Amino acid sequence: MSTVEATTRPPILDRIRGILLRPSPEWETIASEPTSKAALTTGYVMILAAIPAIAGFVGNSLVGMSFMGISSKLPVVSGMIIAVLGYVLSIVSVYIAAFVINALAPNFGGVKNDVQAFKVASYAMTAGWLAGIFALLPMLGVLGLLGLYGLYLLYTGLPRLMQSPKEKSMGYTAVVVVVMIVIQLIIGGITGAIMATGMMAGGAPNLTGQMKVDTPNGSVQVNGNDLEAAAKKMEAAAKAMEEGKATPAVEPAKLDALLPATFIGAAKSEAGASGGGTGSYSASEAHAVYAQGDKRVELKVSDIGAMGALAAFGTAMNVSSSSQSGNSYEKVHSDKGKIISEKWDGDSQSGSYSVVIGERLVIEASGNADMATLKAAVAAINEGQALSLVK
Repeated sequence: MSTVEATTRPPILDRIRGILLRPSPEWETIASEPTSKAALTTGYVMILAAIPAIAGFVGNSLVGMSFMGISSKLPVVSGMIIAVLGYVLSIVSVYIAAFVINALAPNFGGVKNDVQAFKVASYAMTAGWLAGIFALLPMLGVLGLLGLYGLYLLYTGLPRLMQSPKEKSMGYTAVVVVVMIVIQLIIGGITGAIMATGMMAGGAPNLTGQMKVDTPNGSVQVNGNDLEAAAKKMEAAAKAMEEGKATPAVEPAKLDALLPATFIGAAKSEAGASGGGTGSYSASEAHAVYAQGDKRVELKVSDIGAMGALAAFGTAMNVSSSSQSGNSYEKVHSDKGKIISEKWDGDSQSGSYSVVIGERLVIEASGNADMATLKAAVAAINEGQALSLVK
C-alpha cells in the first residue's frame, strides 16, 4: 500500500461506520480517493470477508446446531475446508461483481472504470460480511438477511462512482444483482458438490474426474471436464457481451409461432410476445393460455440469449433433488443436457413443469391442471424446431 493510499483512506472502522450510517456522503468521499484494487483487497476485502468465514467455522464446528434435543457439529477439518473455500470465493466474488459492474456501465449511461467498479463491489458488500457474524450461532443464521442492506449500498454507489444517471440506477442495480445471484447460485452449487465430495473422500477434491454426492434430497454429479468447458462458454459469452458481439435473442414472433394453435381442445388465447434488453444483452418470450373446463394452462417459451452460457454449469452438474410436504412436492433433475423442474401444490391442485433446452431456451407450462397435462403442454412445442432458431 502506498503512502498516499494510507493517508487518504480513513481507518477501516471509520469507513465501515460511514458506509453503513451515511452512505451517500461516504460514496462521494470514496469516489475521489486514490487507491488500487490490490490495496483495497488487502486493506478491506480480505479483512471483512474473513468475518463470515471465521464465524461460520465457529458456529458449525465448535458451537454446533441443536434441534429437539439432538445436537450436531461439523468435523473440525471439514469445517475448516468449508471456511477457507468460502473465504476464497467471497474474495473472488468481489472481482466478478466488479467486472459485471464495469462491463454494464455504458449500457446505463455510465463510464467504465475498473478501479471505481471495484470500489463499488467491495464497499457494497460491507453489510453482508458484517451480517456473517450471526453464523456464530447457526440458529440465528436467518439474521444474515440483514446483509440485504448491501442492495441499497449498491443502488446509492453506482451513480456516484460509475457516473450513471440517477434515474437509471434502479435498472443498473437490478441487472447487476440478477447477474450476481445467478453467479452465486452457480458457485454455491459447485462448491457444495466439491466440498461434500472432498469430505467424503477424506482429502482434497479432484476437479478432473467424475464426482458424485448423495444427500437426503437427491444427488449431485459433477464432471470436471464438463465444468471446464462450461467455464469457457461463460467466459466467451461475457466477452461477447462486453464487446457488443453477443448473439441477439430470437425474435418474439418466431417464439410465438412455436406455441400450438390448440391444446386440451382449447384455442390459443391471451397470447402475447415481447423482447428487449440492454446494451448487447437481449431476451425474448412468448406465451399463451389454454382453458377448457376446470383446466387452465399457460404455456411460455423464452430465450435468455447470451446469458444461456450460464446454463452450461447447470447441465455440467447432473443435479437430482426432491422435497415433499403432504401432497405437494418439488423436483429438479438433469437429463441428456436438459434441466427439468417440476412443482406441484396438492392443496390448490396446480403446478408447473419446465425444461431448459440448448442451454438457452426455457419451455414452461403452469396452471390448474394435473402434471400429466402440464408435461403434455411442454411436449406440444417441437424441440427440434425451437433449437433450430438458436443454432
